[in-house]
Amino acid sequence: MNKYLILHGLLMILIGNLGGIGYSKAIRKIIKNEGSWRVFHTASFTGGVLLIAFSSFFDKLTSSYSYSTLLLCGIILSNYLFIIGMFLAAIFGKRGIDKKDKGVINILIYCIYFFASLLSFSYLVILIYLMLVHAAT
Repeated sequence: MNKYLILHGLLMILIGNLGGIGYSKAIRKIIKNEGSWRVFHTASFTGGVLLIAFSSFFDKLTSSYSYSTLLLCGIILSNYLFIIGMFLAAIFGKRGIDKKDKGVINILIYCIYFFASLLSFSYLVILIYLMLVHAAT
């Protein structure tokens, strides 16, 4: 499972680096939404590093957990959902933070962030639980 975390971590770092192109264009005022492009660039890169960091302990921590594949998919999907949401936010200049803001794109970004956050919270609770169980043995 570690190799999947490393692979997707590297892909997310690549996406973050490519997002740097949009960020550099926004800095030079060729395109709009400099802040959104900065967030996309930085957070994509950071998400990739996070997955690579998870690979250092994931297999050992989940060896006795019967749903480890589902947990792995949740971790990876959560990060990709955040990347997609941030990319859409940068492209369309919408933040997606408030579900009451108008516009289909804003609501879409909000929903993407919502599901990504839900997955992220869930996998972190499971990882903390597994860490406590592993530490007790």
